[in-house]
Amino acid sequence: MASLVQKQELIKTYNEQKEILKIKKSAYQAADDADDDDIDVMKLYDEYHSLKKIVNEMKAQIDEMNESGGGSGGGGGGAHWANNDKSELTEPVVVPPTPVVVPPTPVVVVPPTPVVVPPTPVVVPPTPVVVPPTPVVVVPPTPVVVPPTPEMDPVLSVVFSPDGQSVVFGSWDKAVRLWSVESGELLRTMKGHTSLVNSVSFSPDGQYVVSGSQDKTVRLWSMESGELLRTMEGHTDEVNSVSFSPDGQSVVSGSEDKTLRLWSVESGELLRTMEGHTSAVYSVAFSPDGQSVVSGSWDMIVRLWSVESGELLRTMEGHTSSVFSVAFSPDGQSVVSGSGDSTIRLWSVESGELLRTMKGHMSNVTSVAFSPDGQSVVSGSWDKTVRLWSVESGEQLVTKNYLEGHTKQVMSVAFSPDGQSVVSNSDDKTVRLWSVESGELLQTMEGH
Repeated sequence: MASLVQKQELIKTYNEQKEILKIKKSAYQAADDADDDDIDVMKLYDEYHSLKKIVNEMKAQIDEMNESGGGSGGGGGGAHWANNDKSELTEPVVVPPTPVVVPPTPVVVVPPTPVVVPPTPVVVPPTPVVVPPTPVVVVPPTPVVVPPTPEMDPVLSVVFSPDGQSVVFGSWDKAVRLWSVESGELLRTMKGHTSLVNSVSFSPDGQYVVSGSQDKTVRLWSMESGELLRTMEGHTDEVNSVSFSPDGQSVVSGSEDKTLRLWSVESGELLRTMEGHTSAVYSVAFSPDGQSVVSGSWDMIVRLWSVESGELLRTMEGHTSSVFSVAFSPDGQSVVSGSGDSTIRLWSVESGELLRTMKGHMSNVTSVAFSPDGQSVVSGSWDKTVRLWSVESGEQLVTKNYLEGHTKQVMSVAFSPDGQSVVSNSDDKTVRLWSVESGELLQTMEGH
């Protein structure tokens, strides 16, 4: 009986926490959309994801209880209790009848009187009922006017095309967009996802783009026509990150479901699933030789995997908060990671040893990337800045030390193929192009 009670209590708590989770998610998204520096969006974000982790763990416990036999709805637990003590089983059966008989009397006698009384207070409510409509109608207009306009949604991920002539990004409005770097003009809009697009990646030849979304799918698009070529399904929660292999034959994805999945570009078939992280996978990247994949997770760990076998090769630990972004150096000898602990860390691929820690950001480091020559690293943060770092010394570069201009948190950064410029996108609904040499803002792309 004890195990059944425990399960029922766990289910009750789980359902209560799920409702609270919905409220926290709405609060975070509303705060993120509001242009108010007084609101601590990062705190709301952390509260939401921390509770989500707890809720997922509770669900896992319930599933485990079901699989172990305590779960067939408690049937097994109930039968066990009855066999051990049949007198206790009949006792609760006799007791309920009494309270069941008692309610009828008050139910019949009491209602008549209050039924006559309500008419009077019914006249009072009309006054407050007239008041709510005003705030209900006044508040929604602001947020309701914004979503309908696709151009106003924040961008979550941005990347340069292999030839450096264009950039592609995914945003909250569920679309993937292609822009001209030279003119800043919108070249193409690709629609098909049913929820926000978290990540995008170009194929090595620039002919395709892959995208990962909150709708749990990975999608392949033609850059020439903008046509949706393939939809890869299998993840059981939102897809946070995607990356093309160097040969363009496969794609790796990381998800809130704690797994990495390897897909065939040609067929869309799931080739391999890599499991080991204990929480959401936020970032994935292929090594330059395509033999391994690195991943960063909410569990604060950076992991290295074999593409051929799917086995875990190495674990890099040291961050004290979630790892939001990872990237391989051009020579494949090192990995850089950005974390919620506001630091950027450089790791040895061969040994897993921490080589260097770069400090300077004042909030979550959401994105990191190596320069084409491997000499520097660019980072984007919730502190609204883009910063350049020396790989050799760990010191910040550019006379200004960091590139300022964004008015809200920076979500993604990337180097141009020639290493001369950096592109960044932010929740302020802009994509900005910066000069690496001077730190000067070269162009701002708005209207996504």
